[in-house]
Parts: sequence; C-alpha cells; structure tokens
Amino acid sequence: MAKSLAELQRDNGRLRERIGAQRAALAHHATPLRNLMLAGDHLTSWVHQSIDYARQHPLTMASAALLLVLLKPRRAIGLMRRGFMAWRTWRTLREWTLLTLRQYLGRSSP
Repeated sequence: MAKSLAELQRDNGRLRERIGAQRAALAHHATPLRNLMLAGDHLTSWVHQSIDYARQHPLTMASAALLLVLLKPRRAIGLMRRGFMAWRTWRTLREWTLLTLRQYLGRSSP
C-alpha cells in the first residue's frame, strides 16, 4: 500500500530527528579522540618548529652537540648510535613502503 504524502513527510521528519540525535551522540563520544588528535597535531607542529630552528641555526646545534660530546662522551656515543639506527630504520621503512605502493598501484615511478 502506498503511503500518503503526509505520512512520508512525517516519516522524513522522524528520520531527520533521529539523524540529528545520532550526530550529537557521535560528536559527544568522539571528544576524547578529537583531543588526542589535537595533541598529536601540537606535537607534530613542535617537531617541525624544532627542525626548522635546527636548520636555521646550525652553529648553535653543532655547539650543543660538541658540548654533549665533551661533557658526556659515553652518553653521546650511545645517542649517536641510537640516532643512526633510527635514521636507517626510517629510511628502510620509507623505501619499503614506497616500493610496496608502487607495486600495488602498478606504477614504476612516484
């Protein structure tokens, strides 16, 4: 049996109310996730600012590294070793990811 126009409009109104309530509930429940993502954005921003500072002030960074080596050589060597391993791991993962994506997408160049 076909519904009348008034029944369809009433059903449409109920559905819109239900959708609105679901959106409000979703926004309420997603607040912790939003806060976590904002914290990640702030951390990313801080890292980029630090990298920019290091690039703009190479003499200051070299002086700090030299001071660390002179004051705590064992710790400096350990930090350099960890940093080198992290750099190699990053490069390896990046190359592997790019290669996998190229194979998956069927392309030979990025």
